[in-house]
Amino acid sequence: MARTALILHGGAGARRERNYDAEVVHMREVVEAMKARLDAGASAVDVAVEAVVMLEDSGLYVAGRGASPNLAGAYELDASLMDGASGKAGAVAALQGFRNPVVAARAVMDRTPHVMLAGEGAALFA
Repeated sequence: MARTALILHGGAGARRERNYDAEVVHMREVVEAMKARLDAGASAVDVAVEAVVMLEDSGLYVAGRGASPNLAGAYELDASLMDGASGKAGAVAALQGFRNPVVAARAVMDRTPHVMLAGEGAALFA
């Protein structure tokens, strides 16, 4: 039987003086929930999207919020994913005002002939 693996990270730039207890607890919850989904037969792509949505929705990570503003002071979010089995990929870039850009990236992969949409085109599609 094949073994599954799930690797998550909450972003780069950890600071020694900051307490990350809440993030550690949440990340364990995400891992356990996604392990259960994989064990139940969910596809790896579905689980990856669900895990990222959980990170985006938590408010604990830069996912779903943006790490830093662009030169105009706006936060632009990017997301991408690929289905290793089919080689299909989807991505969005420079989305503003969307909480779950990974869902839009999945829709690009599943519902368009494109690999990536950016800016206003991505926003109109999303």
